[in-house]
Amino acid sequence: MWRRIHLWTGLALAVLVITMAGTGTFLATQPLYEAYQVRHTPQAQSVAEVIEKIAKANSRITPQRLKISPAGEANLSYSRNNHLRETNLSLETGKFLPKRQEPKLYGVIKDFHRSFFLGEKGRLLPALAGIAMAFLTLSGCFLLVRRMGGWRQILSRVSWRGAGNLHAAVGRLAILPLIVTVLTSLWLSAVTFHWVSDGSDKPPAYPESREQLDPVKPWTLQGLKEIPIAQVKEIIYPVADDWFDVWTVQTDNAYIFVDQFSGEVLKKEPLALSARIYDWVMLLHTGEGTRFWAVILLLSSLTVPLFAVTGVMIWWRNQRNKVRLRHNASAAQAEILLLVGSEHGSTWQFAKALHDALHDASFSVRTIEMNALASHYPKLRYLLVLTATYGDGDAPASGKRFLSRLETLTQDEVKHATLAFGDKAFPAFCAFGQTVDAALTTKFGSACLPLTYVDRQSAQTFHHWCGLLSEPLGKSLAVHYQAKRPKTQSLKLINRQIYGEAVNAPIGILTFEAVKKGRYQAGDLLAIYPPVKDAAPRYYSMGAKHSEPKIELCVRWQPDGLCSNWLCTMPIGDCIEVVVEENHRFHLPKGRRPVVMIGAGTGIAPFIGMIRQNHTNRIVDLYWGGRHPESDALYQTELAKWQEIGRLHRCQLAWSRIAEKQYVQQLIHADGEHILARLRDGAVIMVCGGQAMAAAVRNEIEQLVQTLGSSVAELKRRKRYLEDVY
Repeated sequence: MWRRIHLWTGLALAVLVITMAGTGTFLATQPLYEAYQVRHTPQAQSVAEVIEKIAKANSRITPQRLKISPAGEANLSYSRNNHLRETNLSLETGKFLPKRQEPKLYGVIKDFHRSFFLGEKGRLLPALAGIAMAFLTLSGCFLLVRRMGGWRQILSRVSWRGAGNLHAAVGRLAILPLIVTVLTSLWLSAVTFHWVSDGSDKPPAYPESREQLDPVKPWTLQGLKEIPIAQVKEIIYPVADDWFDVWTVQTDNAYIFVDQFSGEVLKKEPLALSARIYDWVMLLHTGEGTRFWAVILLLSSLTVPLFAVTGVMIWWRNQRNKVRLRHNASAAQAEILLLVGSEHGSTWQFAKALHDALHDASFSVRTIEMNALASHYPKLRYLLVLTATYGDGDAPASGKRFLSRLETLTQDEVKHATLAFGDKAFPAFCAFGQTVDAALTTKFGSACLPLTYVDRQSAQTFHHWCGLLSEPLGKSLAVHYQAKRPKTQSLKLINRQIYGEAVNAPIGILTFEAVKKGRYQAGDLLAIYPPVKDAAPRYYSMGAKHSEPKIELCVRWQPDGLCSNWLCTMPIGDCIEVVVEENHRFHLPKGRRPVVMIGAGTGIAPFIGMIRQNHTNRIVDLYWGGRHPESDALYQTELAKWQEIGRLHRCQLAWSRIAEKQYVQQLIHADGEHILARLRDGAVIMVCGGQAMAAAVRNEIEQLVQTLGSSVAELKRRKRYLEDVY
C-alpha cells in the first residue's frame, strides 16, 4: 500500500511539488542574504539603553513604534512635523540608516510560492502540494524503514550507487527537515483558510498608568532596564500627552507593560498559545533569523528534484524489469510451478531465464508471482520458488500472501526447491527464503535441493543452482541469464606470481595497473569479464586503494575454470575488462578500535591492502590459513616487515599440509583468550574466505563471545563481525 501511495502521488503531482520545492529553495536563501546585510542586534543592551540612544541621536522626532525583525533589522515608525515616516536605524548608535531595499525577485517568488499569482484562489495549490508532500514523506519514511530492516538499522551504512540507493540514502538524510517543512506548510495553509488562529485575533488587555506624575526620561525606568533588547520583537511608545498610556514591549513569548512615570511593570501577559505556535511555525518554515536552519531548509528543498528524478528512474527500471513470458502453461496443464517473490522486479529476470530453459527442455511450466498461488494444480510435480527478502526478513511485495495461500494448496506429493535472493549487507540475509523453505518442507517433506542463497543477484550462483536442478528433473537445463553489462575499463596485467603448485592447489597473485576512474579501497570487488560471449563476471576482492599505482588480486587457479585459468595463463601485458563494485559491508571500519582479521587461502587479499594502508599503526591481528609454508606462504616478506614497523601487531599462521596440520579455526580456539581481550576493547572481527572456513570460524567465535554474554548475531548487528564469504 505504502509503495503505491508513494509512486502514484509522486507521479501525479511531481510538477507541483517540484515547483514548490524550487521556489522554496530560492526563498531559503533570503535569511542568509539578510544575515549578511543586517547588522546583528547587540545582545547586552537593554530596552532602556536603546531608547536613550534613539532619543539623543534624533531629538526632533516623536518615535511611535520600533520593530525588530528575526534577522535583527530595526525599523522605527515616527512622526516629524505631523508627518508619519519609517526608517531603518542602528540599535548600537540609535542613528538612522539608509532604507534597505530587498531584491524585488524575493517578493515575486514569495508571491508565486504562496498563490501562483492567482490571488486567494491560488492558495489552494500550495495546500495541495503540502498534502502531496505529506503523503510522500510519510510513505517514504515507512518504505525507508522497511528497506533498512527496521528502526534499529536506520542509521546503518548504505551504498550511494544507483538510483534506488541514492533515493534511499538522501531520503534518510532529508526526512526530518522535510517532515518539518511539510507539517509547517500545512499549518500555514490552515491559518490562511482560517481553520486555525495565528494569535492576531487575541490581542492583550492593555493596562493604564496608575497616576499622572511628572514626566521622566524613559531610559531611567527600571522596568525598561530589565528587558534585554535581544528578546524584543516590538516596542510601542506611549502616546504623547496621554498620561494613562503605557510602554508596551512584545518579546518572544510575552507582552510587558511598563508604567511611563514609575517604571513599574504593570503586567506581563504571555502570548496566546496560537501566536507562539505560529511564530515557531514561521521560524521552522522560513528559517528567518537562523542561518543554520535556513541552510538545512535550502539543502532539504534541493533534494526534492533529486527524489523526482531518481524516483522516475526507479519506476522506469521496474517497468523494464517486467517480463513477458512465452509458453506460460495454464494451471490445469502445469507440471512445474515456478513462483517468484520480488520487490522491484529484478528476480523476474532470473525466473524468465529458468522458465525458458524449462520450456526448452519440454516441461509444461507455469510462472506466476507467489501471491497468485492457487489451491490446486492437477498435474503438478515440481514446485520451484525464487524469492527475494525485503528489509528485516520481510516478504517482498509479490510474496506477502504466499504463506497463507500455501496452506490451501491441496497437493501432497510435490518435489520442491527454493532459491533465496538477498544481500549480505543486511542482517536478515535471505530470511524470507529460509521461511519459505521451512514452510515447504513442513508441507511436502525434504526439498529435492538444499536451500541456496544468491548474494546480490550473483549470476554464478544462479547458474550453479540451475545445473544442480537438472538432476532431480531428470533433464539437462540450458539456462541463459546475462545481466546487462555495465561500462567496463581495461586493465593491463603487469606481473604474476604462482604459488601452491607443489601441493596441487595453485594460487596466482596478479598485479594490474590501477583503475583510472572511480574511487575504491581494499575490500571492494573487481568484476572481471572473461573473453567469452555472454559470460557472467567473476568477482575478486581487491587489496588496494584508488590512490595506489597498482591493483593486486589473489586468484585460486582452477585448471578447468573459465576465468581463473584464463587469468593465470594470459601473457603479461594483455588487458582485461573490469568494473569496480563497492563492497561497503567489508571496508576497514573507521576509528581506532582493534581489528581481528581471519582468512584462508585467497581470503588474505583484502587484508593485505588494509594492513598496507595502516599508516597510523592501529592494532591489527591476522589469523590466516594456507596449505604448506614452502609452497603457498603468500606475502610472508611483507607481513614480517609490517610486524616490524607496527602496522601488524599479531600474525598467526596455520598450515594444513604439514605433519602437524592445523586449520585457521584451530588458531582461533588456541588464541581464544587473546581474542576475548580484543573484543573487550571493542575490536571488530573481519572474516574472508570460503563458506566452510567461515562457518567453522563463526562457530569458534560464537563459543568465545558467549562467555561475554553476547553472540555472533549481536556482533553482526553492531557491525563488529564482518564477513566476505564465497
